[in-house]
Amino acid sequence: EGLRSPTSGTARVFGVDVTKDYDPVRKKVGILPQNFEPFDMLRPPEAIEYWAKLYDMRIAKKDIDALVERVGLSDRKSSMSKKLSGGEKRRLGIALSVVNNPELLFLDEPTTGLDPRARRDLWKLIEEIRDKGTTVLLTTHYLDEAEKLSDDVAIMLKGKIVARGTP
Repeated sequence: EGLRSPTSGTARVFGVDVTKDYDPVRKKVGILPQNFEPFDMLRPPEAIEYWAKLYDMRIAKKDIDALVERVGLSDRKSSMSKKLSGGEKRRLGIALSVVNNPELLFLDEPTTGLDPRARRDLWKLIEEIRDKGTTVLLTTHYLDEAEKLSDDVAIMLKGKIVARGTP
């Protein structure tokens, strides 16, 4: 993800050694951390516009509106982020993580703490993103979620992969 400096080893993403230079990869990657909290005093369209600027992107109002609609926040676009429910904040986080149309998307526990309906709605959104060609690396403790959303599953124990295969 490029969020921490490596302690050892190498890692290649899109053929680039990210332990030496992450910049060529940065614009191709989207990230939704587990403990993501949007900026309280921004409305979803403002947050999306701000996030796009972090990628040195200009984003048209129609594209912002389309992304707000895509994540199911059209009826909440005038609400401050601090007023959004947990599920709505997660959907906003997804919008921010895909604002740059990433080729690789990291989702860390995206449905933790969501009610069953919000969880299923988020699954549909993740499937849509995946089906449009984005590679999604999903971290989850929910085996049903891994089965539903994954083509390949790896189970880790104490930082080591102990099993890997199809769901």
